Amino acid sequence: MIYLVTYSLKQEPNHFDYHKFYDYIESHGGAFLSDSAYIITSEQTPEEIYDAVSHFIDPEDWVLIAALTKPCAGSHSTEVTDWLAKNL
Repeated sequence: MIYLVTYSLKQEPNHFDYHKFYDYIESHGGAFLSDSAYIITSEQTPEEIYDAVSHFIDPEDWVLIAALTKPCAGSHSTEVTDWLAKNL
């Protein structure tokens, strides 16, 4: 399954270590979209992914995991649009 992961990490990096959050998200492959969004692939449910990342974020942070399916429209880098065309 392909998921859109969006987030708003509220704490300053010098007050909270988000490396494990980013490592977990990046371990699922996919594509970096912006400073607060990734597309990932996983056999897990959105709930399971959230449960896993919730250990690596502050309680005040926001994280949303949503299934991404066709149709999909927009503009982005060739790398991202090619990845979507191949994987969706």
